[in-house]
Amino acid sequence: MNEDFTTVQHMWSGGYGALSHVTNDHTFKVYGRKIARDHGPTWDMEKIRNCLIPGQTYLFRCNVKFTKAEKKVGDLTSCAINGSNCLTLYSTIKTPNGQIGRRKGFWGKNHGIRYGDWNGFYATFEYNQKELNQMNIFQLLQLRGPEGGVDIEIDDVLFSLPDPKTLPNSSNTCNGNLIFNGNAEMDPIHPFPMLVSGGVLQVADDGVNQYFRHTARTSSSYSFFYEFPVLGCLSENAKYKISLDLRTDSKVPFTVRLKLRSQSFDDTSIWWTIVDCDGINEQWSTCSVQFNFPSGLLGSNKEFVRLHLESIGNPTANMDIDNMSMELLNGSITSIVVPEAGVLNCWGKGADILITSHTLDYRDSQVRTLVADPIPDKYGHVMLQLDNAIVPPTTRQQSKDFAVEVALLSRNILFQGEKDPANDLFGAHFMVMKTPYVEQMIDGIEFQNFGQQGVLGRYPIHLHLCEDVTGTVIKRNCIRYSNQRCIVIHGSNGKKLHPIFESKMIVIHGSNGATIVENIAYETHGHCFMLEDGGEINNTFRRNLGAKTLAAKRAISPEETDHTFPSTFWCSNPQNSWISNVAAGSKDNGFWFELRKSVRGPTASFPLSRNMNPRTMQLKIFHDNVSHSNGKHGIRTYPDGYLPTKEAVFSNNRSYRNVQEGFFIHNSRRIVIRSGLVADNRYQIDLDMVDDIKIEETSIIGVSDSFEAIMESQSGILSHGELIIGIDLHGYPKPSIEGITIHNVSFTGFDDPNIKNLLIRVDNEAKTGFFSTISNIQSDQSLTPDKFEFLSSEDSGILEDLYIIDLDSSMRPIGSTTTGVSAVVSNSPMMTAFLPQNSCDFFPMNGYAYCSDACLRSVTFAVDPADTEDVLLRITNENETYIDLPGIYYNDDSGLFKDTDIRRRRYFIASLPLGSYHAFFHEGNGQIGFWPSHAEVSISKALCNPSLSINNVQVDIPQPLDGTCRELIRNGDAEASSFDPWLQHESGVMLGSGDGLSGSNGIADILQNGNNGALGQFLDIRCLKYGRQYEVQVWVKLAKNGSPISCDDVNNCPKARLRIGRSYKDSNKSSPDLLLDVASSFVRPYKKNSWNMLGGVFTVDKRIENGSSVAFEVARQISGVKMVLDNVSVREIERDCSELIFNGNFSDGTSRFWDKNKRARSISLNMINIDGNWALETVGNPTRLQSPTQSIRVGCMEAGARYFAMAKFKLIKDDGNPAFCDQSFLTGKVACPRMRLRSIVDLGLESQKAQAHDGGSIALTNHGISADGWYAMTGSFSATTFDEQADKSELTWDRLPRNTALMIDSVSIVPLPKNCQEMILNGDIENHETLSFWRTWVNGGFGRLHMDKFNGDEFGIKVFNRTSAGDGLHQFVDPRCIAEAKTLRFSAQMKLIARSTGKTVQCQPNEKSLSKGCPPVRVSCWKGNNKVSDHHYFMTNRPSWSLNGYNRYENEFHVNSAPLVCDRVAIAVRQYNIEWDMILLKVSLQAIL
Repeated sequence: MNEDFTTVQHMWSGGYGALSHVTNDHTFKVYGRKIARDHGPTWDMEKIRNCLIPGQTYLFRCNVKFTKAEKKVGDLTSCAINGSNCLTLYSTIKTPNGQIGRRKGFWGKNHGIRYGDWNGFYATFEYNQKELNQMNIFQLLQLRGPEGGVDIEIDDVLFSLPDPKTLPNSSNTCNGNLIFNGNAEMDPIHPFPMLVSGGVLQVADDGVNQYFRHTARTSSSYSFFYEFPVLGCLSENAKYKISLDLRTDSKVPFTVRLKLRSQSFDDTSIWWTIVDCDGINEQWSTCSVQFNFPSGLLGSNKEFVRLHLESIGNPTANMDIDNMSMELLNGSITSIVVPEAGVLNCWGKGADILITSHTLDYRDSQVRTLVADPIPDKYGHVMLQLDNAIVPPTTRQQSKDFAVEVALLSRNILFQGEKDPANDLFGAHFMVMKTPYVEQMIDGIEFQNFGQQGVLGRYPIHLHLCEDVTGTVIKRNCIRYSNQRCIVIHGSNGKKLHPIFESKMIVIHGSNGATIVENIAYETHGHCFMLEDGGEINNTFRRNLGAKTLAAKRAISPEETDHTFPSTFWCSNPQNSWISNVAAGSKDNGFWFELRKSVRGPTASFPLSRNMNPRTMQLKIFHDNVSHSNGKHGIRTYPDGYLPTKEAVFSNNRSYRNVQEGFFIHNSRRIVIRSGLVADNRYQIDLDMVDDIKIEETSIIGVSDSFEAIMESQSGILSHGELIIGIDLHGYPKPSIEGITIHNVSFTGFDDPNIKNLLIRVDNEAKTGFFSTISNIQSDQSLTPDKFEFLSSEDSGILEDLYIIDLDSSMRPIGSTTTGVSAVVSNSPMMTAFLPQNSCDFFPMNGYAYCSDACLRSVTFAVDPADTEDVLLRITNENETYIDLPGIYYNDDSGLFKDTDIRRRRYFIASLPLGSYHAFFHEGNGQIGFWPSHAEVSISKALCNPSLSINNVQVDIPQPLDGTCRELIRNGDAEASSFDPWLQHESGVMLGSGDGLSGSNGIADILQNGNNGALGQFLDIRCLKYGRQYEVQVWVKLAKNGSPISCDDVNNCPKARLRIGRSYKDSNKSSPDLLLDVASSFVRPYKKNSWNMLGGVFTVDKRIENGSSVAFEVARQISGVKMVLDNVSVREIERDCSELIFNGNFSDGTSRFWDKNKRARSISLNMINIDGNWALETVGNPTRLQSPTQSIRVGCMEAGARYFAMAKFKLIKDDGNPAFCDQSFLTGKVACPRMRLRSIVDLGLESQKAQAHDGGSIALTNHGISADGWYAMTGSFSATTFDEQADKSELTWDRLPRNTALMIDSVSIVPLPKNCQEMILNGDIENHETLSFWRTWVNGGFGRLHMDKFNGDEFGIKVFNRTSAGDGLHQFVDPRCIAEAKTLRFSAQMKLIARSTGKTVQCQPNEKSLSKGCPPVRVSCWKGNNKVSDHHYFMTNRPSWSLNGYNRYENEFHVNSAPLVCDRVAIAVRQYNIEWDMILLKVSLQAIL
């Protein structure tokens, strides 16, 4: 039918009940419509029904116009507005039994009609047999749809067969162009076979060319499409080329996306993107691409396959389409060729093989079945015939570096887990359990459906707690469809396995010495080849392959990472070997070194695992491994990184076509990437927070030729978008020491003009200064400036303090002839101010300058982060050129913890060429005066020569203001407007308004969920001069849930400490911070649930003075508790040498200055009030060495000077009754306590030397006890040179009765005046209550002293119970008098008594034998603890000895030279008959000057 209504006769009506007529314009109009249904132009087809053929396509076209009384010309119809009441073509029949049947034409809707406008309308029809039944009562073709009241006017109606040229036939069905009428030239009227899902499609003609025009589009879903007429012409994985011309009337370019849609008979659809045609504008442009037809879109269940064109970004623009074509380039691949070794006579018909992914997508691996045995050729190859076609992979013929792997999945022995209908993740498991020293062999087995997700210890292959498995081999197995992990190696100690080791694949756990070789793992869940606890060492993984490693669906425990970051090889201890393995597609990682600081799980208890730190252990072998097609990383160290003590070499490895990084080295040091290849990754090598990294002899390829060919021929594969980076450099938490070395590295494939290619980028995460060296760099293109970037990708801000040393100028810009050392530096005055003028080429668009003859080193100043936010560091050279550097606080938080971590520093980094410099801090005024408490200065490794030395930079330190060093704590009372300068670590810090003492402010922590929280501030190191002594006072309150609490003083109370930084300026090395407790106990009395004061004393010794920084910290040491501080003070103690003891009489009722000694962890101190007097009590002495202690005043003792020590004490039993001791015994249970003094000299930052005084005691318990139960102890001692030089002297007590309380009072050490006229103290026992100053001399035996009246009312000393002739008594005398004297005169009244009879005996004055001779005077001399001399002086001036009364004993002798250098001299009377007791009265020693 071709009807233009120019004649009266026609076959059209208005439908049931509507009016119609032919207008004067020769159009057919239907009006008076009441309803949308049935009221519309209707054609009775009865006369032509016999002509219609079932299954034949028919075309319908007409022009149509809508009018409505209340609508104006140009108003949108409801169809145009919301898609309702659209005009539609229907075929309507009435069957012989009276049923009405209706079916839409395809495609009849016109979404763009406006009232009063003529628009083209078209549709296609294919009639079925039922519709063409000659017995039907009627057969109609109806135009219907607009709502009632709308008049429909039509004209130029055409109903015809398509042009034969637009249909496939026997000659062109599958040959040539598969898109018929793609140039719109076959029919000038109907766009068949092109269709649209909305809008208007018509054939347009510009007078020269016909094309398709798609207009009236109101949605991006209104797509232009073509339905392939014969699905048999399409082949999966065959290679096609599609091309078309596009144009739009939009002035803003947009993208047209080509997609395939496959719909099944059940109406389910699959969409697949072929290509995005970008930049479509008002000019014709051609979009062309080659692609492999994807799998899954064809099959007997498919109703149709269509090619769709969708607009992206402009849903309403009109679009013109022309010259569409799609041609077959290559047919499907159904066979492959591989080397015959290991395949011929082994792989057979029916076996499954794996072809690994050749793209970025780990899901692009392909599994096929062999339909025949391998067919060999005469060249050492075999052909494998496959059951289905494959997507063309990368072959060795195309590239030996990127060829896919082909692996046999089938085995003759199959272990298959039974399917659990209730749990599809629950399969079988295989375990070798607790069998050390047994050589296991697991060879050639296929495991399917093994592993039980979420169940303890259930994996496909599991060496469980086997310890030494040397000789065990796991080889040639295949693990398919594992529910959890692959091969897990796990240690053994006989204990129950911890739940974190549930559900693995192949897990090597705590077992050592296994060989895992030539195993295949495919489509497995969780980490695959795995060392579980981190204690497994000396295992070897060789030639294993894993592909399609998926995330576990059920997490074993929150600690595990299988469900978040699955990795084909999970490496938890580097002391193993990985050789020639392949990670061919994981959802996340290929090889993941997730190293911890200690071994976990049951393996941690193995002797071998104790003190093992996998993070620092040496790598055995990581060589010749391949990692490709992984969802994120090829090889990575994350999150704790890898810090080996020696270089760890990753050699000859290939990492390519990973979605993110080839190598991701994070938080690591001393790693070498050598002789490998990285390619086709977004970031080839990503170095984040690293130092001492080397990249050597490595090929770095941005986009390889092989990958470029794949992207051109295989549409729809993943790509990296618009950015490819060779080496991406990030910042480091603190300035690098060794830097990064890049040597003998080639860059290729960075020349795609359509994307951004960077050889090296320093990104916006660089928080601190960064440097590296490069040399012998090769590139396949000119090293244009745009190949480097020192710009932040987020804010385009310049990174101002970065540089790369180019040792041989191999990366010099085009046209440069520079040789030797050059530098790529940030384009900033900070980096170029001190370089010679005209030595730099500037590239501001990329943020860098290339400077010749530039050898730089970075000098870092690490300072207190508090109150330094706006401080600048000025560096000035000899020419008065200067720069002002801002500080950088790494990992700067924007919240409550901003700049407050006491373990971090603010860094000022100056990168300087050789020269002389001065540095000082200022507050923006350029004036010296500000000091940031400390400045740890270090210098980077020398990368070139000649270079700067640390001695070339002088730091100008201003003198502290008056009073600065008297009180070291700033804002200790928290009454400032903020908490500055207080800092925190893992606790947060805040100014607690009203939280302090008496409602004042306090310094409070915020987080209480750990034991490591601390509040503190840095001390001004200018004040910490050697010998200064400071008292520490910290008022502390603890609260839980808002209520005050008490704490256990033994273990869990807060303590104050100094954290001493040990960064060595001269050696450029550092050691861990040194912690010194300075107030570890609360001052007594302790008030429960209230404020208490931590108190202590410290002396600035060499360790403190030499510290590069000193932080004062108050450590909470208990979790879940809020800590508030107030009135914190570290105040200098004024020097007063008249009394060396602080608070010896406890007059203020507190234990200030007193603490427990280091051995006294289980005792406590209490204050006791006795009749108005305070004393200090030590409760709970489980040993005889736990006592109170005090660091006495330092700097007061002079070598040779004598000091008097005294105290009084009580001993109290557990039941409260007094305990007693015997002063006559020096040892044993009944011996009395003695006072000790131990001096300590610091030998630097690393060690100390301690020396106890005078054989261990400075005061002994006197004879007798007072009426109120107090013992007295007194004594004298001479200070040694060691005492004088000591950094600290500690007073303690020992020989304390066990489980007895010690109460002390009136403790004192005072200097004694020098008196050479009488050097013996208490020689006449004028102090009748004590034998003070006298001591027994024990020389291999034992002796006791007794004080009594022996000659009337005269007191004397009796020496008795001697067990050795060398025993006697002695007293230390003033060595200064000895040094000044020429002669000494010793005298005494002496009586000798036979022990057996009690009668007086006579000695022979001139006899020197032990049996008859009189007791000699002995002078012994020590320097420190070394005895210098020991001389006897016999009595020679008395001719006889009287048996009656006392004999005057007198001896005068010359002093030899030895005592002149001694700092301790003892006068002793000993070395006489062992059977004699001796009584001495009126003992005297005079120096005759």
